[in-house]
Amino acid sequence: MHKVSIITPTFNHQRFIKKTIQSVLSQTHSNLEMIIIDDCSSDNTRQIIEKYAHNDSRIKPIFHKKNWGIKRLKDIYNEALEKTEGEFVAILEGDDFWPKNKLSTQLSDFKDNNTVVSYGDFIMTDIFGYGIRIYKYNNKDKNLLNNNPSPSILKLFAGSDFFIMPVTLVIRKETLIQIGGFKNDTHYPFIDIPTILSLSTCGKFKYNENILGYYRKHKNSSWFNFAEKTISFGRIEAFLCINNFIKKNKIKINLSSIKKKQSSYLEFKEKTKNLSLFYHKVAFSSRMLFKIPLYILFLFNLFLYKSKRNNSEFTK
Repeated sequence: MHKVSIITPTFNHQRFIKKTIQSVLSQTHSNLEMIIIDDCSSDNTRQIIEKYAHNDSRIKPIFHKKNWGIKRLKDIYNEALEKTEGEFVAILEGDDFWPKNKLSTQLSDFKDNNTVVSYGDFIMTDIFGYGIRIYKYNNKDKNLLNNNPSPSILKLFAGSDFFIMPVTLVIRKETLIQIGGFKNDTHYPFIDIPTILSLSTCGKFKYNENILGYYRKHKNSSWFNFAEKTISFGRIEAFLCINNFIKKNKIKINLSSIKKKQSSYLEFKEKTKNLSLFYHKVAFSSRMLFKIPLYILFLFNLFLYKSKRNNSEFTK
């Protein structure tokens, strides 16, 4: 049975970390280890982690004496990567969680030795963990989604509002080591896009058309605090990261035509930033009454999603 190493960075997640850890311990695939890096939390996050680690040896904590912060996310992830023992690496941040059959579902994607990354659909939740939106990619070109041929998925990253949420990722560790571990960019401090860009040159991806993670939205999220300060909710920074990678690696993509699409999209994001901020504030709200329309719309979309797959395993 293949071993999976789960990397979980966390900071002041006392409200969420129990759900995160429990979603790992309840996986149908049990050969795993969970390396939790607590970045010097000032709340009770450490105490919660220590309790779980005492009861289950698969929980392997790392406690920072000083806060490394968002600018050293790459170092945090690579510190954990050095401790991993598994053949595969998964990412689960300290405020997110998984469906119970996530790992068993995705490990089957690696029967093809040329597959280096598995990812899939996800559900965005509010602060309480209740679903408010489903993100799916089945309306896009399947060959591009599967990075076949490599690195064709870059056309999706460069040309439109496309991203792969880290909570859905499972990566072949051998390939991750091959590219030098997790990456970041001078324009973009997070590890998801820079790392995936590098992995895209190494082999095929597998888009697994199932719900593979729950991404929690709340006002203290590092992504939101970064995006709120930018002009277009972080999209300019992401596009700079992507375009520079394509240029540096001399990948044959017509950037001039893609930049026109990017400019149009960025203009749209700039115009709708206030609307996006309002949507996020509603999602962040602790008053559930405000979110009833979001819940209703989500349940309707979840019904449509499940009816197409007829698979009850992916309900919350």
